[in-house]
Amino acid sequence: MEAANNAIHGIWDRRSDINLVGAHINTKTGAWTQRDSSIGGSIDSFFEYLMKSSILYNNNEYLQMFEEAYEALDKYTQKNDWYVEVDYEKGTPTWAHFNSLQAFWPGTLVLYGDIDS
Repeated sequence: MEAANNAIHGIWDRRSDINLVGAHINTKTGAWTQRDSSIGGSIDSFFEYLMKSSILYNNNEYLQMFEEAYEALDKYTQKNDWYVEVDYEKGTPTWAHFNSLQAFWPGTLVLYGDIDS
């Protein structure tokens, strides 16, 4: 559990000033190697496991991280009914596409209690 907690904090502590995280990180240096933020591939599990871990372990810290990430993702990556990739520091779109790994998001929002989105 300690290694997983350290990994979660390692990613979250490197989020941008607008609370977005990149998709790939160099685990030795801590530098983002893909600076696009989205709910898609390479970062999807981070958000999913934040929500699920907050429930499983009754961990309010993980819930707060999820809430801050959700607010930023909703603000910067949601475009109408779609989610796009954005620069993790600026929030500006970098790639407008949908991939199958984004399909987890509605279920995660239901776990959070947001059934209207």
